[in-house]
Amino acid sequence: MNNKALNQQDAKSVDSTKDLKNKLTNYLTIGGIALGTGFVGINTANAANVGGGSTHDTFIATAYVFDIGTKDLIVTTTNADPQVTSVRTGAITDTATGGDLIIRSTANDAVGAIFTLASVTMNQGTTVGANAIIDVDGAVGDTTVNFSGVYTHDGVLTITTLEDTDSETLAVNFIGNATLIAASNLVVSDTITGSINAKFSATTIFTAGIDLKDSTNSVGKSTLTFDSANAQAIGGVVNGQADNMGAIAVVAAGKKTFAAAIGGTNDVKNITVGTSADDSTALFAAAVNAQTITVQGGNAAEEDSLLEFGAAVTGKVVLTAGTLGDATVDFLDDNAIIALTSTITTGSTTGDKTSVRIYDALGGTAAVQTFSAAIGTSTNRIGTLQIGGVSTDGGAADFNADVAVTNLNIAVGAETSELSVGVFGTNVNATTITLTETNAIISSTLTMDTSHVSTLSGTLNGGAANTGTLSVTGAASGAGKTVAGVVGGINPLRMVDLNELTTFSSDVSSLGLDLAAGKLSHVKGNLTIGATNAVLRDATSQLFISGTGNQTITGELTGAGAETGVVDVTNATGIVTFASAMGTTQELKEVELNAGSESIFNSTVKTSILDMAGTAKATFTTKASVVNKLILASTATMIIENHCNYRLVIYNWSHYS
Repeated sequence: MNNKALNQQDAKSVDSTKDLKNKLTNYLTIGGIALGTGFVGINTANAANVGGGSTHDTFIATAYVFDIGTKDLIVTTTNADPQVTSVRTGAITDTATGGDLIIRSTANDAVGAIFTLASVTMNQGTTVGANAIIDVDGAVGDTTVNFSGVYTHDGVLTITTLEDTDSETLAVNFIGNATLIAASNLVVSDTITGSINAKFSATTIFTAGIDLKDSTNSVGKSTLTFDSANAQAIGGVVNGQADNMGAIAVVAAGKKTFAAAIGGTNDVKNITVGTSADDSTALFAAAVNAQTITVQGGNAAEEDSLLEFGAAVTGKVVLTAGTLGDATVDFLDDNAIIALTSTITTGSTTGDKTSVRIYDALGGTAAVQTFSAAIGTSTNRIGTLQIGGVSTDGGAADFNADVAVTNLNIAVGAETSELSVGVFGTNVNATTITLTETNAIISSTLTMDTSHVSTLSGTLNGGAANTGTLSVTGAASGAGKTVAGVVGGINPLRMVDLNELTTFSSDVSSLGLDLAAGKLSHVKGNLTIGATNAVLRDATSQLFISGTGNQTITGELTGAGAETGVVDVTNATGIVTFASAMGTTQELKEVELNAGSESIFNSTVKTSILDMAGTAKATFTTKASVVNKLILASTATMIIENHCNYRLVIYNWSHYS
């Protein structure tokens, strides 16, 4: 047994398990022969005592009471004339302890056996019995066992298929509330080709846990299915008998809530939520370890499947949209955790109807959830990655591998503390990126982090004008970040915060820009800055205007203090137009115009140094520009337009050839 909880059971559970193993050898060997001491044939009575042992093989729904301790009730089919392959009983209860309930098909069954038991309540304790459900080899067709009402058993439940002739299924359906008190098992032994599907349709408690064993031949499988149309609670741990064994299937529309850990001792192989024909919802409140976790949307527009994780997850997640139904996975823990160790993928090349949502379901300051592996691929993007903004909650996420999505949304919650942030350590490949916030206090931020060279692709906008922050940080050893798409083309950002080398390949529009001390950045498109200005923090902060076509710079470029910040025009194939003042709030240290560049200054320029190298050309069209020192190459050209009393004040002039 792999259930840790078994170690906490009293001696009666362990003794019962040993006793059951001894008995099973005899049950499985004899197969279709009716067993038990003191056999009582019951054909007409509606109620009976098990007595010294009984076998029931009729369609008459007799209710049984275990009245003598440690005796057996065997429910089976018969090959007598007439053959009975549909067997019913009434309620099964116990007043004595240690009784064993054995339900078993017969090797010579000509059609699939069906067993229907009204209910089972065997919980006298002290010396516990067991419940064994066995599909023997050779029985024709699937075998079905139905527990129509409540199932409560304080002994070990073991469901076993011995079918190695074909691939038939042993289906065990718990229709009412089910409480399995001792550690339980679904067993598909090695070389077995049959499978087990244990289906639970109401509240289910695995008090000491349940283990799932698959055959080593990859044919025989063991599955737990939860199919209530209403809300369904599931308690108790579920494990594979070894790693990568067993499956959990969540079907039907009712929300299934799993309170305990899944795969904590040994991974389960598969977890599936929803089917292609119907939606479902599941919440795993504790840690999950599984090889593959699939969310499947349904075939109708309203058949959207949702999987919620409230704790850490180990395993890969696959989102499969239905014909019209969505597939969504939520990570909603309120603790700082490694939320997922493996990938999130989809088979769709469009990413339609697939979503990953990350938020703190308890509200308040969002704890950071970390994702270790890639989300989506360049050819199979996830439809939407949503950080915060779900149910008025903020979210915080840290991504350590590439992210490929169609839509990336970062949105704040409703309260002052519910900020939202997405931190990306490698590449982000998105079509549209939107940052939505209430104000500068309740902010949404996209951060490009770590020492890796990485690229942010896709258009980046605020949810409204002047909202959202793009932050670049964490680079080292010359590693830099590239922002490939247009920034603020629809709605300008509130702030662009550059703490490391950054290259903007296209246009940028933001209320403000801050370039950290000692850092360099490049703008290759138009730059539009609002009232907060573009602030260069110290004398070594350097902003390169480095496009290959015409560029327009609108908004003030200024130092953080007197003579701080360098603006360097390296564009040698286009005209750079500075439409607004430069250095009027705080004087720049230097404006450097490189060889081959052509610049037009349409407003005031205040800089300690104006350096024109090589064939640089500069035109000043307005008055009141102030340059403390002009360095002018012999091949450079300076034009001061002589109209409207415009003037340029130069305190120190250096000319070199």
